[in-house]
Amino acid sequence: MNKLALLIFFALNLTFLIAGIPLTIEGTVINNSEYMLQAGDEGIKTTNNNLDREIITCNKFIWNGADMTSLTYGVFTGHIRNEIIEYNYLNEVPMGLIRKSAKRSSL
Repeated sequence: MNKLALLIFFALNLTFLIAGIPLTIEGTVINNSEYMLQAGDEGIKTTNNNLDREIITCNKFIWNGADMTSLTYGVFTGHIRNEIIEYNYLNEVPMGLIRKSAKRSSL
């Protein structure tokens, strides 16, 4: 009986870990040229590639702005290798998904 209880305990905890914890951020003001989600660096730096193999998935970004010339980015990844961006929903975001990289000389 103890082994069955232990198995059920681990199965429930594993399900909880896989499901993740939803995070909701509402009421945040993003100004004209900012990012709703930024992962990585804007330019070539020594911190490039610190987020290699990151996963950005199952997000919902809604832009409620009125400035049609806005440069607000939805999701920005910069100088990262092998990132996975999938199953994200962007609603009326002026600059949806931006991925940036550059060949760099030695730093």
